[in-house]
Amino acid sequence: MFVVAVLGACAGSSSQASADTHSPRARRRSPPRKAQADPRDPVEALLKRLPRGADRCVVARPARLSPAHRQLFVRMSQGEPMAWLASLEVEAYALAERSSPDGPGARISLLWVRGPRRQVREALQRGSGLDLRWGDLDCGVGGCRRVVATFVDESIVRIERGRFPSRPPRGAEARCAALARDHPGALELAARRSRRMVRAGSLGLPLRSTTVVEPSARGLLLQRIDMMSGLEAAANALSGELGRRLAERPRGRLGTELERKVVGDELRVVREVRWQDLELARDDELRLRDARREAEVVDRLTPLDEVDVNDREALLSAVGLRLERAAGAGGMIANTMFGEARTLLERGLTRFPEDQGLALLLTELLLQSKDSAARALELAERFAERPGAASSWKLRRRHAAAQLDEASLARHLVSDGLVSRGTARKVARAIREAMTQGQDYERAERRALVLAK
Repeated sequence: MFVVAVLGACAGSSSQASADTHSPRARRRSPPRKAQADPRDPVEALLKRLPRGADRCVVARPARLSPAHRQLFVRMSQGEPMAWLASLEVEAYALAERSSPDGPGARISLLWVRGPRRQVREALQRGSGLDLRWGDLDCGVGGCRRVVATFVDESIVRIERGRFPSRPPRGAEARCAALARDHPGALELAARRSRRMVRAGSLGLPLRSTTVVEPSARGLLLQRIDMMSGLEAAANALSGELGRRLAERPRGRLGTELERKVVGDELRVVREVRWQDLELARDDELRLRDARREAEVVDRLTPLDEVDVNDREALLSAVGLRLERAAGAGGMIANTMFGEARTLLERGLTRFPEDQGLALLLTELLLQSKDSAARALELAERFAERPGAASSWKLRRRHAAAQLDEASLARHLVSDGLVSRGTARKVARAIREAMTQGQDYERAERRALVLAK
């Protein structure tokens, strides 16, 4: 509206402007100049040194935070941890990455640092987590197999892995440069693009994403924009599972979501992250690390036949260790650990046949596999109708029945007084269909019952 008003005013007074053009006062005026970036700005200097053709870029100003806050911010940063080292004064940081379908990609990191070279080099060697080789950047046609670091000048350190193409078109680095101009007060900016637009669009994934992190009154304000393949894809991302995952980027669901909306073909999410949130996340990480260290003290699990099933606490401890191992592993190891945990609980339930706690835990493990649904239903039937039984037993009984067949689920929906016989089959069918699409049983049942009314 301001631009329109100015244009209208100019049109209405063109003759007056022409008359004043040659006045002494007019000659003293300087024409308005387009705003330009400060050439002394370290971020601007690093952006000019980034290679073209990046699929992902990150730009940050770590020196704007105290050392204590830098150690907290690293938990939500999309950059490398070395940019936020408390032992290193990094004025500015820039990263460019390019993926490769044929093998390792390429990455170039630039750091504008303060301090003597020897001190900077030692801090990076200790805290970067990289096996740095300091020297010439000319690694040959294939690029740097090792991580090569060099001082470009007195302020800039360049760290290179792999090699970018010689003359690619502009990539995400151009978007980072634009974000840096638009958000001079930001702590961190990031941009990502997909070079496989058709594939990303067909999968409902973002074609391009940007993230801006700026200071707020209580901590940090994170704004993320995901450009989807069209209006329909953006609407689906707003409320679906993909939208939930996107909202949790870049580092999980930290802080409070202030806004989530669709603008055209873009999904926009705004979150506020307080320093207190990051402190709690740090404390959780420390507790998890201590727990893992304690678990590592036990160099091997007690063999199944050596676990004393007469000692309930020892039995639960042995089960817990196996479930912890399963959570940190995958594939055959996880399957083995789950199998051993079920075996121990079966033995414990034989020794303590009235123990609802052991039975509930065993039923939960059995419900994780359709192959165990019959045994889970048997346990649920055994405890659900007992006086004083936990109310969750009936829910687990219906869950197990749903994994078996539609008729069994319909029968238990009627017996538990949730539906009439006339609608039981329809509701059971809707629940099982929702479960095949990935919904958990409780949510699928609740939605099906609401729709049935």
